[in-house]
Amino acid sequence: MSPAWAALLFVPADAERFVDSALKHRPEAVILDLEDGVAQSAKPAARAAIAGSQRRLKAAGIDVVVRISGGLPDMVHDLAALDLEALDAVMVAKASDERPLLNAAEILAAAGPRRPGLIALVESPAALPRLERIVSVPGLVGMMFGPEDYAADLGVSPDAGALAVPATLVAAACAGRGLFAIGLAGSLAGFRDLDAYAAKVAHARSLGFTGAAAIHPAQLPVLRAGFRPGEADIARARRIVEAFDAATGRGNGAVALDGAMIDAPVAARARALLARAGAA
Repeated sequence: MSPAWAALLFVPADAERFVDSALKHRPEAVILDLEDGVAQSAKPAARAAIAGSQRRLKAAGIDVVVRISGGLPDMVHDLAALDLEALDAVMVAKASDERPLLNAAEILAAAGPRRPGLIALVESPAALPRLERIVSVPGLVGMMFGPEDYAADLGVSPDAGALAVPATLVAAACAGRGLFAIGLAGSLAGFRDLDAYAAKVAHARSLGFTGAAAIHPAQLPVLRAGFRPGEADIARARRIVEAFDAATGRGNGAVALDGAMIDAPVAARARALLARAGAA
């Protein structure tokens, strides 16, 4: 599994033409959706088709995430349909606490020795006081913030500005455990206005998110540009690390560089940026 997905793409599991499009546009990971992206009446057909889609994506070198229902009856059917050998992570929807994640982990453990990672999809204010319990679930590799459902529960527009605080809490909980933090603090729906989308991506990165999901391939370049370190960022980070290491080698705990004080936290951020760049 990639240690740093920046650009993921949602694809309804019952839409083969969208899988074809994903193969053409090559996101780092595809989220095959068995939950809200598929009508209840279409779920049996989607489950029948999903294993083939997983294998096509993996053969092309694209990581595979599957979004499943958080409700137990649908979860059982969703997980039974998957090819675990062609699966990097399971995204559990409506993860308001740790229970649906533990249920998914138990079902996967009974299915075979391979253990795909778990991603908690936080979509409700009820999850916020339980974030520490959620990030403590064994096998969890990340969390995604779901702005549309969260805003609906709150009774506000997802772009009204009310989502910055809960989104920050999700990103901070991930950072504390070294997990993926995926999401935007605003709607994903406006795929034609790429400037507005880029602003949301920049905002999400400033909150601590490491990647986000697109609903249209046109959004993928915006995600890559917004979350991947640029050449200037990488060059600056290398200079910081080199200057700091040279200073500590002389017995100093800090050093001035380009009019700024470089100390251990600044150097740690630079090392983390270089690690993300190397992973990309």
